[in-house]
Amino acid sequence: MLSQLASSDTPSRIYAVLSSANESLPVGDAAAYLRSQLNAAAAQPPLLPLRYDELAAWIGHHAQAAADAYHRYQVAREYGAPRRHFATIAQARHFLREAAPGRLADGASLYGVVERWDDVDFQPMIASYLEQLGHGVPDRNRYLLYRDLLASGSGAADAGPVGGATAPDRWRSGALELALAHSGEDFLPELIGYNLGRQQPCTDLLVARHELAELGLNADAFASAGVAAGSGPSALLSLRGIMARVGDPAAFYRRVADGYRLHALATRLPLPAASDAMAPLGAEPVLPPDAVADRAAPPPVPQPPQASAGDDHGPHIARSGQAAQAGPGMQAGRAEQAGSSEHGLAAEPQQRVRAERPVIRHHFPADEHAWEAIGCELRLLEARLAASDSKEEAMATLSRLLAPALQHSPAGLMAARIYTQLFNL
Repeated sequence: MLSQLASSDTPSRIYAVLSSANESLPVGDAAAYLRSQLNAAAAQPPLLPLRYDELAAWIGHHAQAAADAYHRYQVAREYGAPRRHFATIAQARHFLREAAPGRLADGASLYGVVERWDDVDFQPMIASYLEQLGHGVPDRNRYLLYRDLLASGSGAADAGPVGGATAPDRWRSGALELALAHSGEDFLPELIGYNLGRQQPCTDLLVARHELAELGLNADAFASAGVAAGSGPSALLSLRGIMARVGDPAAFYRRVADGYRLHALATRLPLPAASDAMAPLGAEPVLPPDAVADRAAPPPVPQPPQASAGDDHGPHIARSGQAAQAGPGMQAGRAEQAGSSEHGLAAEPQQRVRAERPVIRHHFPADEHAWEAIGCELRLLEARLAASDSKEEAMATLSRLLAPALQHSPAGLMAARIYTQLFNL
């Protein structure tokens, strides 16, 4: 099914299939869609610096520029300037419904590295994904927060209908996030570059969040302060370690730059102008007094990342989980023993010590039909984890439930809580 959709480049249908827990994902279909979009992005001018060792300074410069632009907006508002994007709640809610596909899938691409939990260099990106999931707490889960925000305005609690004359741009960013989530192994450099773009401080997000909060809406559901101001340079931190391990750093970085261009091409928010509120979007509802009084504070001004790329071409420095005193010979021997991926990424043995006992200390009857008696999905998950012989086996079970289509389900939320605990051990 999806192979035809990928070739026809229909983002709304790609989104529908990849976000559904009931649809199987044919091998290669998400990759075909990604390739078509990367080809379109390749026609755009380069955005990142041509040299990797200039990247950290470039990101810091653009982060400061976003902070300065947002500060100018704040000053203008203090001197009486009107809101830039949302004149009424009706206009804001209309925008939130239009932006739903991209916002509901925001950060989903990070799922593509979840199974690399035992690799120190990928752990910053995994931590960012767990933050998106609210670490399994429903009130902090970004998907559920946005869905509740839509429902609170008597709007649809999902991304809306798939068919119709909706512009493809409305669905493209969500479709790309989900495609990267399912193709992280083959598109690892592009996934990192895409998240470099996603995690850049964004003046438009900061302004929109500020104005939604002024209108009494849950601005955190649209974009948390951290996301709007740059959710932490986790993709940059991961890239620094990975670049020291790849066989061809220049080629890897070119693909990272392609992923960054893909993000820029696909995720431009269609923010309205406040003057457009003259359109017939409906009357603005009267808010209860407490909703006005509890308006959220403006997000903090983003700070440029502190990471430095100056020493990234030197020897790979061991981190936690690695032998800090290992010399070049030992490092080379380990890399040769572990092999490398198609990206030339040496699979260094950074995994932690294997568990010698089941992860959950709970024993189920040694009955071949015992699994059939477990009717509750959550109890079945508990039983499978209890039967795990190692941390690696348990994390593999949990990782499958952190997929974008499942992470907000009861089992997915429980899996996120347990995964977070084991990840932090």
